[in-house]
Amino acid sequence: EPIFALTIPGKLQAYLITGTPILAMLNGEGADIVERGQAGLTCPAGNYQALASAVLKLHQMSVEDRQVMGANGICLSDREFSRDHLIGQLEAWLKGLHEKCRP
Repeated sequence: EPIFALTIPGKLQAYLITGTPILAMLNGEGADIVERGQAGLTCPAGNYQALASAVLKLHQMSVEDRQVMGANGICLSDREFSRDHLIGQLEAWLKGLHEKCRP
């Protein structure tokens, strides 16, 4: 469903904080986060051939490269999904809505 491309699976946040490279068969915002954060490899949902290629690519990477991906995931989690960041973002959105609704 197209709506799922706009959401971030909750388990993605849990995976990022583990420091393990992410291998995701995922579309949309979730895939964009993994790619932008250089925290792992992605392929389109339902594309089993691309998933197999991604598995092989991850396997062929050096341990150091995989460790960098894992560290990137931790940094991404801290930067984007920390409690303080999320509350600050929510406060900013609410403040913006309040200002729009003022007469």
